[in-house]
Amino acid sequence: MIDESNDLKGDKQLAILVRCFESITAAAKTRILDMPICNGGTSEKIFNILNDSLKGLEIMWVASDN
Repeated sequence: MIDESNDLKGDKQLAILVRCFESITAAAKTRILDMPICNGGTSEKIFNILNDSLKGLEIMWVASDN
């Protein structure tokens, strides 16, 4: 999941959340993964910020065209 918010300086922040299932408690948990600055609103800009953030956290993922 991702969402955007603004701070006092007017910078937009892209909240990147992860949702996982915890089998011990049988509950879904949502946690914040990262919150980089994202001052562009195009889909390409958001994709690049997300991609850079995941690379920086050493999380491998594959973008799908589907």
